[in-house]
Amino acid sequence: MYDAGDPRSALAAGVEQRPPQPWYPFARSTYIRIPEHAPSETNPPTWWVRGANVVVGYTQLLTSLGDFGLDSSSDEWILLLPDKATRAAVEVDGERREYEGGILVVVPPGDAHVGFSGSGAAVEILPVHASEAVTSRAVNAKSYETARFDVAPIERWVPYAGYRFREYGLTVEPEPGRFGRIWQSSSLMVNYLDPTEGPRDRRKLSPHAHDDFEQISLALQGSYVHHLRWPWGLDANQWINDEHERCPAPSITIIPPRILHTSEAVGAGTNQLLDIFAPPRRDFVEQGWVLNADEYQAPKAAGAGG
Repeated sequence: MYDAGDPRSALAAGVEQRPPQPWYPFARSTYIRIPEHAPSETNPPTWWVRGANVVVGYTQLLTSLGDFGLDSSSDEWILLLPDKATRAAVEVDGERREYEGGILVVVPPGDAHVGFSGSGAAVEILPVHASEAVTSRAVNAKSYETARFDVAPIERWVPYAGYRFREYGLTVEPEPGRFGRIWQSSSLMVNYLDPTEGPRDRRKLSPHAHDDFEQISLALQGSYVHHLRWPWGLDANQWINDEHERCPAPSITIIPPRILHTSEAVGAGTNQLLDIFAPPRRDFVEQGWVLNADEYQAPKAAGAGG
């Protein structure tokens, strides 16, 4: 459910309004508060956190230089530089690009190397099939040793102009009726949400659920309480208590499918989330919210003819 002023009120009703499905077990949530974990990489410190279809890297530039290497990627991936003081030189199969902070880059497949300089943080987002080596280093890798059948598999969208570097400035002014600042790649979608000041109005939260995909929320600034509620099935022994987890930035929260949830900004200053989905969400594209949707062709929907 959404407040009438929330653009998401135009979306179809969420699964919180449907009967629970007790024959299928619900997954648990994941909360990774970055400072509480040893980094997966040390130069620069990078924490990898995985979901069913995606792996997210949070890189903190504590010194002026650092390097990130990807031996091979079989798919596009996303590099996000939210901090103006961050610099990155990205090279893929001999093609080199240099970037200043305040940009989102869709990086083409291939052998990649990123040289960082300056300060701040960087975010690397890959589909899990793109690099097994990176996925295996996730701090929560054991949570996905058993396959998850409640999450829809990746379906690749085809870039009309082929694989290449795609760059998008993060400074996009809000528009009435548009939700967030959303971009996609062939297998991923990110919503670089507008920052807000101070705590969220508790009278206008947005509890909702998703049928068959996880939501990965990275707190970039401030602090959030993630409210989660699991539906009740027939077997009370499988019921899961509500969760109200406070997660200050930087932190990564993974919300499973079918779980009623909403995120409440509680920090006194600036609060900002990055939401990540895999595969790309058709409903966001259909609403016209995805800023680069005209660059990708959607795969045929299940059951479509032709």
